[in-house]
Amino acid sequence: MSDYKKLIAGFGYREGKAYSLDGETVYRASLTELARTACDNGADEVLIFDRSSTDEDHEAVIGAVKETARAVDAPILTGGRVKRLEDVKNISTREPAQCSWRQMYRSRWI
Repeated sequence: MSDYKKLIAGFGYREGKAYSLDGETVYRASLTELARTACDNGADEVLIFDRSSTDEDHEAVIGAVKETARAVDAPILTGGRVKRLEDVKNISTREPAQCSWRQMYRSRWI
């Protein structure tokens, strides 16, 4: 087994607010600020879990994921309401050669 371990910072997101993954803690900082801080402090990847309950909120989450992906260099993993390949395409901000479609699509099971 490898001695290398990844540190993955995870956040839930709904209604324009970032939450802990369990949904119990609401963070004051924006999702982008939280992800940037996590990466600056050693996170290898950022997991953003879509906790939206409406289609409008789901679209807002996709926008927040894209904004966060532009702000940090770490890979972004998404999960939650990712139900169709179209959702994966909407979330992806990188060229297909740089993006792991399989990893992103499978992330809905996290």
